[in-house]
Amino acid sequence: MITGKDMTFPFTKPIDPPPQALSLLLDSEEVVAAFATIRDFGVFTNKRIIVADKQGLTGRKIEYYTIPYRSIVIYSMENAGTLDLDLELELILTGGLHFKFQFLRGKGVKESLDRIYRVITEYVLK
Repeated sequence: MITGKDMTFPFTKPIDPPPQALSLLLDSEEVVAAFATIRDFGVFTNKRIIVADKQGLTGRKIEYYTIPYRSIVIYSMENAGTLDLDLELELILTGGLHFKFQFLRGKGVKESLDRIYRVITEYVLK
């Protein structure tokens, strides 16, 4: 349940989309990129972002957040500087909800984030 106005998800590495995420996709959706946190995952499609938030000690209870690109009002991308360890994508949605996705710098992360940013831009500017 979304209880506050700010949510942060620190992604540690790119992954193949998990089966749980693939089962949530529509036939017309294509996966652009997928990332893991320590326990959770996020999947970026051509239409929305799906984030799984595992809860409890065992992680059997999972809350799924769907962020349709049409609900994005403001978005920004921050590339890692020389001393930075992460890249960030920030979204402000209709109603003032604020999501921050942090991506640990690593192989292929910047390219994936660039693709995600282009997909969001294409959808928002239609």
